[in-house]
Amino acid sequence: MDTEKPVILIVDDQEVVCRLLEKFLFDLGYATITAMDGNEAIRLAKDHTPDLMLLDLQLPEKDGFEVCLHIKTQLWGEPIPIIVISSYDDDKHVKNALNNGANDYITKPIQWALLEHRIQFHIHSKQIFFAKQTAEISLQTKLDDDAQRLIEANQSLEERLKESTLELYQSEERFQLAVKGTGEGIWDWDIAKGEMYFSIRWKAMLGYQDHDVENTFHGWQRLIHPADLGRMLVIWTSYMEGELSEYKQEYRMKTKSGEYLWVESRGVCVFDVNGSPARMAGSHTDISERKFQSRALEKKNRQLTIAYQNLKESQTKMLQQDKMASIGLLAAGIAHEINNPTGFLLSNFNSLQRYITKIKSYFNTQNELILKQQEEQAFPLFDELEKLKKNKRIKPVIEDLSEIVEDSLEGITRIKTIVHNLKSFSQMEPSEKTVLCNINDGIENTINIAWNELKYKAEIHKDYGELPQTKAHIQQLKQVFLNILVNAAHAIENRGDIFIKTWSENNNIMMSFKDTGSGIEEHKLDKIFNPFFSTKEVGKGSGLGLSISYDIIKNHDGEIIVESKLKQGTKFTITLPIVLDD
Repeated sequence: MDTEKPVILIVDDQEVVCRLLEKFLFDLGYATITAMDGNEAIRLAKDHTPDLMLLDLQLPEKDGFEVCLHIKTQLWGEPIPIIVISSYDDDKHVKNALNNGANDYITKPIQWALLEHRIQFHIHSKQIFFAKQTAEISLQTKLDDDAQRLIEANQSLEERLKESTLELYQSEERFQLAVKGTGEGIWDWDIAKGEMYFSIRWKAMLGYQDHDVENTFHGWQRLIHPADLGRMLVIWTSYMEGELSEYKQEYRMKTKSGEYLWVESRGVCVFDVNGSPARMAGSHTDISERKFQSRALEKKNRQLTIAYQNLKESQTKMLQQDKMASIGLLAAGIAHEINNPTGFLLSNFNSLQRYITKIKSYFNTQNELILKQQEEQAFPLFDELEKLKKNKRIKPVIEDLSEIVEDSLEGITRIKTIVHNLKSFSQMEPSEKTVLCNINDGIENTINIAWNELKYKAEIHKDYGELPQTKAHIQQLKQVFLNILVNAAHAIENRGDIFIKTWSENNNIMMSFKDTGSGIEEHKLDKIFNPFFSTKEVGKGSGLGLSISYDIIKNHDGEIIVESKLKQGTKFTITLPIVLDD
């Protein structure tokens, strides 16, 4: 308990009232202790000597009158001001309470502003009383020496009392303004009597005057939106039956103008000795603005989700367009690569056609000679065959045939490899699909595709380390490798070198691509990954290659960094985490 705050003893046998009073006093800056029967109230008053007591008359063990009388007759020290808070509003009970020692009397339902005013008044009065008493005692001992000082001190205390009284009334006015400004409306339901209390603020929140709302549960129920009523009753019943640990829900209520506003309803229930709900109290808060903002936020989120999906689709299209642009750039070189084996294949097959004609002619003539030999026994068959073999050049033809077949098979294999690499590289891949792949194989496949761009400009130096397989969008990564390699070739003016290295480190796959090209100016290094930024001449690049490469690596939770020095070359280092599971 905070001993620096005034301490107020709350005495009431209804838990919901105690809780409401505790919260109310806490907000005003007071410390509280609570008793729920007369004997406990007397014990706590004796042990703690509170600055004030809020006392109900209907209590078990000893009623409020007995508690008042006991405390007033058994003074343990400083007198304790007692404010009775009771549902009895007749003169008999008020007079009896005051005769038994109560200092003040307030009826239920509680008028909170009045209660605050009375509490502050009695606590200040007590403080002033003891200050005055102390001063009088001090002045009495000095009466013979300084009687005038006693008179002045007494006058000062009286002025302070007037000022305190004025401050109390001003504080009461401030509280009334605060009540008007708050979003809370208080309700109190006496279930046994079937009566409900709705605070002025509760009704004003909906635009009603005090007499406009029937003070019953049905009067409340009729204001709830029909679409929310069923859900509200289910939650209410579940709480009453103990299925829910707290009562808190949101629903719409009809205003006097016929519109609906959203409220948050909170409350707590007190049960009797039989476990049946006896009383429930709580508050309403206007949350219409919060609901409006929530709906606006949900709409914004839906719009952002659609925009994000459109962005993903645009990114996929941009990636494919950049890939097709790269393929178009390499098409001439790939055509040249295919034309070389195709050319000698065509030449070989022309020779093969001539050789086959000669061999067929030879064997046809040989068959004719054999038939003639059978008819004319003296015909010199062997000599004729040798002469024919020399004329047809059968021997060199047969020797050339094996070489032609080997060359043709090599050419066909080269064409097949080029077509396979091109097909593998250009294959469209869904953005969600990842496959278990080997990064070294992906780089090697990309080098084969870009070979015609590379072989005339650079010597390729490969230092592949042993890499574990990882799940990745391999086609997208090949696009990254292609962009870096082609850019490296374009950066080399005459003839240079490209160094490719791969290794694994700290559960990451590392790779670097270094060239001996013209390099990049330092002030441009932080822009090269920006869309449409290019260091090439106008018309020699879209400016999207490195931007797309950057996005691809980031989508793999990786990192790509660039180092470059003018006239010395550029180095790209890529880090990819090793991923084995989706």
